[in-house]
Amino acid sequence: MLAETLEQLHASPSKRAAYVRFVLAALTVIVAFKTFWFARFGGWADRELADFDAFHIVALRIWLGDLDQVYHFKALLKMQMDAAGGATGFMPWTYPPQYGLLLAPLAFLHVGVGYLLFTTATLAVYLVTLRAIAGANFAQVLVILFPALAITIGCGQNGFLTGR
Repeated sequence: MLAETLEQLHASPSKRAAYVRFVLAALTVIVAFKTFWFARFGGWADRELADFDAFHIVALRIWLGDLDQVYHFKALLKMQMDAAGGATGFMPWTYPPQYGLLLAPLAFLHVGVGYLLFTTATLAVYLVTLRAIAGANFAQVLVILFPALAITIGCGQNGFLTGR
């Protein structure tokens, strides 16, 4: 089934364009949905933390001048519990301190807005790079990568930076 779809995409420019529009629209919907989720609107006020929450915590620690605390598990667990409003799963911070400088501006934004800007900017750069590499096969590559793109958007991970 997937192989047939990919063959049809290769043979038909109109189908390629339709699939590209569909995948980009689906990614946009996922980003919008997850923006509300990260912002804790409505029923999402009490939720587990995800990767982008850790990025936001680190951004705040940069400006508070105690970035070293995110490398101490006990201190980081407390920060994560405070951010989650109670119990949470623990996410150790394994990035080098320099990564905090990239994240630092996010501290001035609400976590939902920060997620939206971080994800859309990194996704846009990733897609432009992918388009340049894939060329005429961009539609097929988007279809194949859609699950991985959706997962990366869903957790607010930095995969669009590292995957570039």
